[in-house]
Amino acid sequence: MAGNYLTLHINDRVVVTTSRGNQEKWFDALFLNQDRHLNNIALIRDKFGYKPCPIFDCGDSFLLDFVLYSPEIESRAYLTKAQCLPFKSRFTQTVHTAQALYGKQLVVNIDRTSIDTILDKYLCYYPKQFRFLLKERIETVLMEQQKKLFEK
Repeated sequence: MAGNYLTLHINDRVVVTTSRGNQEKWFDALFLNQDRHLNNIALIRDKFGYKPCPIFDCGDSFLLDFVLYSPEIESRAYLTKAQCLPFKSRFTQTVHTAQALYGKQLVVNIDRTSIDTILDKYLCYYPKQFRFLLKERIETVLMEQQKKLFEK
Protein backbone atom coordinates (compact mmCIF):
# COMPACT_ATOMS: atom_id res chain seq x y z
CA MET A 1 0.00 0.00 0.00
CA ALA A 2 1.36 3.38 -0.88
CA GLY A 3 0.42 6.96 -0.31
CA ASN A 4 -1.35 7.83 2.88
CA TYR A 5 -0.38 4.71 4.86
CA LEU A 6 1.94 3.86 7.74
CA THR A 7 3.79 0.56 7.33
CA LEU A 8 5.83 -1.28 9.97
CA HIS A 9 8.53 -3.71 8.87
CA ILE A 10 10.34 -6.46 10.76
CA ASN A 11 13.35 -8.01 9.01
CA ASP A 12 12.23 -6.61 5.62
CA ARG A 13 8.77 -8.13 6.07
CA VAL A 14 5.65 -5.94 6.22
CA VAL A 15 3.76 -6.80 9.40
CA VAL A 16 1.35 -3.88 9.90
CA THR A 17 -0.13 -1.39 7.44
CA THR A 18 -2.63 1.25 8.53
CA SER A 19 -4.11 4.38 7.04
CA ARG A 20 -2.61 7.57 8.40
CA GLY A 21 -4.86 9.17 10.94
CA ASN A 22 -6.47 7.38 13.87
CA GLN A 23 -3.67 4.79 13.98
CA GLU A 24 -3.62 4.95 17.77
CA LYS A 25 -7.14 3.47 17.99
CA TRP A 26 -6.21 0.54 15.77
CA PHE A 27 -2.97 -0.11 17.65
CA ASP A 28 -4.83 0.14 20.96
CA ALA A 29 -7.13 -2.65 19.80
CA LEU A 30 -4.23 -4.78 18.61
CA PHE A 31 -2.26 -4.27 21.85
CA LEU A 32 -5.31 -4.20 24.16
CA ASN A 33 -4.22 -0.78 25.43
CA GLN A 34 -6.84 0.13 28.00
CA ASP A 35 -5.30 3.44 28.98
CA ARG A 36 -6.22 5.70 26.04
CA HIS A 37 -7.84 8.94 27.14
CA LEU A 38 -7.55 12.60 26.22
CA ASN A 39 -4.70 13.18 28.69
CA ASN A 40 -2.76 10.25 27.25
CA ILE A 41 -2.06 11.31 23.68
CA ALA A 42 1.26 12.47 22.22
CA LEU A 43 1.83 14.45 19.05
CA ILE A 44 4.58 14.08 16.46
CA ARG A 45 5.75 17.22 14.70
CA ASP A 46 7.07 17.02 11.17
CA LYS A 47 7.47 19.48 8.29
CA PHE A 48 3.71 19.24 7.58
CA GLY A 49 2.55 20.00 11.13
CA TYR A 50 1.35 17.83 14.00
CA LYS A 51 -0.21 14.37 14.02
CA PRO A 52 -1.06 11.90 16.79
CA CYS A 53 1.66 9.47 17.81
CA PRO A 54 0.23 6.02 17.01
CA ILE A 55 2.09 4.22 19.81
CA PHE A 56 2.41 6.15 23.08
CA ASP A 57 2.19 5.19 26.76
CA CYS A 58 1.10 1.61 26.21
CA GLY A 59 2.14 0.44 29.68
CA ASP A 60 -1.40 -0.77 30.37
CA SER A 61 -1.36 -3.05 27.31
CA PHE A 62 -0.97 -6.75 26.58
CA LEU A 63 -2.77 -7.71 29.82
CA LEU A 64 0.39 -6.80 31.74
CA ASP A 65 -1.35 -5.11 34.67
CA PHE A 66 -0.90 -8.03 37.07
CA VAL A 67 -3.31 -6.49 39.59
CA LEU A 68 -6.15 -6.72 37.04
CA TYR A 69 -4.85 -9.79 35.19
CA SER A 70 -3.31 -12.31 37.56
CA PRO A 71 -0.23 -14.15 36.26
CA GLU A 72 -1.71 -17.37 37.64
CA ILE A 73 -4.59 -17.30 35.13
CA GLU A 74 -4.10 -18.13 31.46
CA SER A 75 -3.96 -15.07 29.21
CA ARG A 76 -6.74 -16.25 26.89
CA ALA A 77 -9.21 -16.13 29.80
CA TYR A 78 -8.77 -12.35 29.98
CA LEU A 79 -9.03 -11.46 26.30
CA THR A 80 -12.76 -10.73 26.43
CA LYS A 81 -12.53 -8.78 29.70
CA ALA A 82 -10.30 -5.96 28.42
CA GLN A 83 -12.23 -2.76 27.74
CA CYS A 84 -11.54 0.00 25.26
CA LEU A 85 -11.32 3.34 27.05
CA PRO A 86 -12.78 5.90 27.04
CA PHE A 87 -15.71 4.11 25.41
CA LYS A 88 -16.15 1.39 28.08
CA SER A 89 -16.82 -1.14 25.36
CA ARG A 90 -15.09 -4.28 24.16
CA PHE A 91 -12.29 -3.80 21.63
CA THR A 92 -14.08 -6.18 19.27
CA GLN A 93 -17.22 -4.03 19.28
CA THR A 94 -15.24 -0.81 18.78
CA VAL A 95 -13.15 -2.15 15.89
CA HIS A 96 -16.05 -3.81 14.10
CA THR A 97 -18.12 -0.63 14.40
CA ALA A 98 -15.23 1.45 13.01
CA GLN A 99 -14.71 -1.03 10.18
CA ALA A 100 -18.41 -0.86 9.29
CA LEU A 101 -18.27 2.95 9.20
CA TYR A 102 -14.85 3.56 7.61
CA GLY A 103 -13.75 0.28 6.08
CA LYS A 104 -10.69 -1.73 6.92
CA GLN A 105 -8.05 0.64 8.29
CA LEU A 106 -5.42 -1.80 9.58
CA VAL A 107 -3.82 -4.81 7.93
CA VAL A 108 -1.92 -7.04 10.36
CA ASN A 109 0.37 -9.86 9.28
CA ILE A 110 2.30 -10.84 12.39
CA ASP A 111 3.58 -14.32 13.20
CA ARG A 112 5.28 -15.68 16.31
CA THR A 113 8.70 -15.51 14.67
CA SER A 114 8.29 -11.75 14.08
CA ILE A 115 7.11 -11.23 17.64
CA ASP A 116 10.02 -13.25 19.02
CA THR A 117 12.48 -11.26 16.89
CA ILE A 118 11.37 -8.07 18.63
CA LEU A 119 10.93 -9.50 22.12
CA ASP A 120 14.27 -11.28 22.21
CA LYS A 121 16.00 -7.91 21.85
CA TYR A 122 14.29 -6.45 24.93
CA LEU A 123 13.38 -9.23 27.35
CA CYS A 124 16.95 -9.27 28.66
CA TYR A 125 16.14 -5.97 30.42
CA TYR A 126 13.47 -7.64 32.57
CA PRO A 127 14.01 -9.95 35.55
CA LYS A 128 14.38 -13.58 34.47
CA GLN A 129 11.34 -14.71 36.46
CA PHE A 130 9.06 -12.44 34.36
CA ARG A 131 10.43 -13.09 30.87
CA PHE A 132 8.35 -16.16 30.07
CA LEU A 133 5.13 -14.51 31.29
CA LEU A 134 5.81 -11.28 29.39
CA LYS A 135 6.54 -13.18 26.19
CA GLU A 136 3.48 -15.40 26.57
CA ARG A 137 1.13 -12.47 27.26
CA ILE A 138 2.41 -10.36 24.37
CA GLU A 139 2.37 -13.27 21.91
CA THR A 140 -1.12 -14.34 22.98
CA VAL A 141 -2.59 -10.83 22.73
CA LEU A 142 -1.04 -10.06 19.33
CA MET A 143 -1.91 -13.41 17.75
CA GLU A 144 -5.46 -13.57 19.15
CA GLN A 145 -6.32 -9.92 18.48
CA GLN A 146 -4.99 -10.24 14.93
CA LYS A 147 -7.16 -13.29 14.34
CA LYS A 148 -10.27 -11.88 16.03
CA LEU A 149 -10.19 -8.31 14.72
CA PHE A 150 -8.24 -8.09 11.49
CA GLU A 151 -8.48 -11.38 9.62
CA LYS A 152 -11.46 -12.22 7.46
